[in-house]
Amino acid sequence: MIVKKGMKKIIIFIFLSVIASSSDIKGNYEKAINFLYNGKVSESEKLAEEISKSTNKKDTEYAMKINYKIGYFYLHSEQNLEKSEKYYAKALEIDNGRSKEVLEMLSDLVNIYVINKKYKEAEETLIKLNNITNGKNQERLGLFYMRVLKNYDKAQEAFDKLPKRLEYKLCFLELYENKLDEDKLKELITEMENKNQINNFNMAMYYYFGEFPEEQISFYGVINSKLVERYLKKSIEEDKNNDALLYLGQYYYYQNRKEEAEKIIKKAKDLGVDGAEKLLKTIEENLKINRSGPV
Repeated sequence: MIVKKGMKKIIIFIFLSVIASSSDIKGNYEKAINFLYNGKVSESEKLAEEISKSTNKKDTEYAMKINYKIGYFYLHSEQNLEKSEKYYAKALEIDNGRSKEVLEMLSDLVNIYVINKKYKEAEETLIKLNNITNGKNQERLGLFYMRVLKNYDKAQEAFDKLPKRLEYKLCFLELYENKLDEDKLKELITEMENKNQINNFNMAMYYYFGEFPEEQISFYGVINSKLVERYLKKSIEEDKNNDALLYLGQYYYYQNRKEEAEKIIKKAKDLGVDGAEKLLKTIEENLKINRSGPV
């Protein structure tokens, strides 16, 4: 095909315009990032708006990433859930694929929705995240149903799809505790004890920190208070585990049960438990201030 000179000029002009546009977008993106890192958020937001207006497909990555980074900043540096949600939504409108940024935004949005009690949105987003990651958020979905919605049937359904590994068995323990299913609870505990997989202290640590032994499987920092106390006491009484005294005292302290904490930590100190003396001083100083009243 023969291209006339005039047409060639038009094609070259369009090509050069696209290159110039992409170059401008990249430059604005770098400026926006620099503004963000230097705390000039409003300047970064203005540039993000300009970047997002581009109709060039090559610029969509910059548009998605700057909106993602502003949303991330608002969530993790400012704890501004509203603005974080706004910028994450903008980023996901531009790119809703499977990139690491998309996965992180979906994960953060689940937390934002739960905090704001938007449970329907949280469930939909978590299901979407689990599907995109081929079931890697299956446990989190089950914990959401169990700990947030208190929907134990859906939690059971989600947990049933998990591999039969130790940390997942602990999900069932908590589920049976919540459902008051004493038969299944006793059966599972017996099975795990026979395999030397679990003891009272480890169960308490799982419910306290949401991890066992070091694998993070918590959900929004939810602590199952009733079970923490129950299994720490069982560890002290049944297993004669003096270290559990320290954790029980610490637990009481953070639950604002300071006098109970003082009593337990004194016992731990008398038994020579590491860290008990230091914690006891902190508790006694706190109690001293509270008892003396305002100065």
